[in-house]
Amino acid sequence: MFTQSLNHKHAPWLSFRLWAAEHLDNFSGSLKTVVNNSLSHSFNSIEKNIITRTKQAALLTPSDAKEKLEAFKDDIKIFEKINDKSYLSNSKNVRLRNSYKAILKAAFKYEATLHKIAFSESPIIKTPDHIKEALSETGKSSLRETTESSNVF
Repeated sequence: MFTQSLNHKHAPWLSFRLWAAEHLDNFSGSLKTVVNNSLSHSFNSIEKNIITRTKQAALLTPSDAKEKLEAFKDDIKIFEKINDKSYLSNSKNVRLRNSYKAILKAAFKYEATLHKIAFSESPIIKTPDHIKEALSETGKSSLRETTESSNVF
């Protein structure tokens, strides 16, 4: 009865599914390797691109740097979102984690370079002495509290 209800055009799919079920572990390992290698290559390309842009940033005018900084802030948000939601933080693949950390490091360096150039012509506002003194006193009192609490022996 079963053989009569089995449509012959379904037989190849059943064979394939059975074969795939038996060999899925082998494929998943190979697929994971291919995806990880592809991601690693992409991460390296992105990092190199950002490093190149950082080197070229020295040629920018402050107004051009401000424009690029505003545009790059969107990229930074994307990198941070990926970092927050990514499995990379929990990944056992150290190579991918390190590659992504290198992207973040390069991106933040580029952002800092653009920021420095963009605001290089801004006037420097001197911090009033009373604010400096207040900050210094706050730091001293915090330091005293820290040392007093650590000398509890």
